[in-house]
Amino acid sequence: MASNPGPDQKAVDAFIQWSPLGGSGWAFVSFLLRQDWMLAILTFPAMLVTAVWAKYTENFTARLSEAAGSRGTEDADSLVGWLGRLDQGIRWQLANPDAKYLQCQANDCLYSEVEGYRQPEDIKVPLLEEVFVPLELSASFSVNPDGDVVPM
Repeated sequence: MASNPGPDQKAVDAFIQWSPLGGSGWAFVSFLLRQDWMLAILTFPAMLVTAVWAKYTENFTARLSEAAGSRGTEDADSLVGWLGRLDQGIRWQLANPDAKYLQCQANDCLYSEVEGYRQPEDIKVPLLEEVFVPLELSASFSVNPDGDVVPM
């Protein structure tokens, strides 16, 4: 699906196509006007090659433009997808870090085995979530019946 090139693109394409012909054509006409027949004859094949070049570059630049446009669309889609995944990853990293930390700790300790101790088959081993006590600091204190100061 090639789009129509704008006027600027057409001007650039025309310049690329016909500038070599302009140079060799100018030399050919110059030699003819000076009646330098040998140089005019030698310049004529170069002028023919540049005319072929002009037709070649017409199709070449059109196809190259089409391929670059297609590749640009693919690269832009890839970049948008990558940015979406990056955004999702950053959001996940920044969302509820305490819960993620505790989940990682629980995953590491879920099936912890003590070396040198064999658990009897009939004794149930509680999961970490059943025995975990979060540590907290308290600024409130009271005195127990024994006279010790304890946090509330």
